[in-house]
Amino acid sequence: DQMNEMVIPYGRRSELYLPDGTKEILNAGTRFAFPSRFSGKQREVYLMGEAYFEVKGDKKHPFVVNAGEVSVKVLGTHFNISAYARDAEIETILLEGEVSVYRNRDKGPLREKVVLKPLQKASFDKQKNTLEVSDEKNVEEYVSWVSGWLYFSQKNLPYVFAKVERYYNVKIVLPEDFRTSTMISGKLDIKGSLDDVMKALSDVGKFSYRIDDHKIFIE
Repeated sequence: DQMNEMVIPYGRRSELYLPDGTKEILNAGTRFAFPSRFSGKQREVYLMGEAYFEVKGDKKHPFVVNAGEVSVKVLGTHFNISAYARDAEIETILLEGEVSVYRNRDKGPLREKVVLKPLQKASFDKQKNTLEVSDEKNVEEYVSWVSGWLYFSQKNLPYVFAKVERYYNVKIVLPEDFRTSTMISGKLDIKGSLDDVMKALSDVGKFSYRIDDHKIFIE
């Protein structure tokens, strides 16, 4: 079947319904490929970036997301995958149902997989080539982008800056002597402009900034 490709611009999110009724929300800077209709034994799609899925249940036809070094196989469930090319890790977080996460380097029925239960996360480390599972009570931090927020719980400014950089495709330049003990908790509204986001952050973090083309200089 013919493949369709969607490319989501930076600073945007997009909602999509697949031919089987699966609902999906694609995050900024994401590429997603899917067939015009699902045929064969599996419902296969391809992701580079981040997406939240609410998969329509179908026991005879598993839903498979191919996300670079890993693939995720499900029957029907709610989950989030973050698989941006420039990130060191691919993260799958499960909200409801059950998913199997496979390493794509391995082939055949005996390839390594982990099975996630709700409120668990699978992290694939690209450099170490390891796949690890951890319990994740604070799932809101991973899926708040779906509703147009970045949610942080006691995170330092460089961590927050990295999320803003990725969403808006900008480079945040810190001074060499940049030191801060400020920890951010709460929600950052990403439905507005980059300037609105930086204003809100600078109020909390007590710094000044200037935006020059695709660079933000912290002062």
